[in-house]
Amino acid sequence: MRRPGNILAAIVTLALAGCGSSAGGADGGGTGGTSGAAGHGGAPGHDAGTTGEITWLANGTPHGIAVGIAARRTATMTDTLEIVGADGVNPGLSIELGAPTTLGGTYTCGADGGTVVLITYDDLVPTSPTCTVTVAFATGADGKPHATGTFEFSFAGADGGAIDVTGGRFDIPVSMEAP
Repeated sequence: MRRPGNILAAIVTLALAGCGSSAGGADGGGTGGTSGAAGHGGAPGHDAGTTGEITWLANGTPHGIAVGIAARRTATMTDTLEIVGADGVNPGLSIELGAPTTLGGTYTCGADGGTVVLITYDDLVPTSPTCTVTVAFATGADGKPHATGTFEFSFAGADGGAIDVTGGRFDIPVSMEAP
């Protein structure tokens, strides 16, 4: 099952965010910011300190995206967060959370007291995944609000084989959207 709308919009947004000139550091990390977490530097020409980072293991193979975005929307009855990462090399990933109360804590796929958890991986929307996502909000070293957390999920891939994503983590500046 494909979900082109959000993924296409995210890829276009990421592509536009990456436009412009900047020189990458010698380790591949962006200049003017900090190198990415867990030993992953920012992608060349990108500043890992302002674009965030997502890392995980897929069936034991390490993956990392140095260009991630997060958008949060709060309203009277809902709080939503969408995290998207894509770099054209690793599988794309999006995690969407929605709750009738302020987000923060641990969430699982399926009905969870009105909370919605949606995951898209490598342009696939799993129909019956098992998943856990933990999220918190804090001010990052760059002075901007960040969404930080962990994730893991498992589902059947397009070829019928299992996709097990473990050890996932993110630390991404959050843009706030008006309701």
